[in-house]
Amino acid sequence: MATIAQPTGPLNKSALAAAVAAELGTTTHEGHRAVDAVLNAITRALAAGHSVTVTNFGSWRPVPRPARQARNPQTGELVTVPARQGIRVTTSPRLRDLVRTGAVTASIRKNPSR
Repeated sequence: MATIAQPTGPLNKSALAAAVAAELGTTTHEGHRAVDAVLNAITRALAAGHSVTVTNFGSWRPVPRPARQARNPQTGELVTVPARQGIRVTTSPRLRDLVRTGAVTASIRKNPSR
């Protein structure tokens, strides 16, 4: 690990890629490739109907949403909302504790000293 990147504001995809690159000691382009690879793997797994769990971070799982009746707010008429696939996101207790304590040097590694 080259350095621990401390975010100075909201973390968008580009800032995340820069932080990953700094932590790996590589170029920002490689950081973008790493972030894209992880996000693409998560997306493909969820699209295939599989759950994704990252230890000490959280989990994503697809959940079926049944068809239902709703009202059009402009006309008041009943409409049928078709069934669809949704995603349920759950954060890990460790991540919640790290956020609560404000640990800016936090790590989700099981043994961060390694």
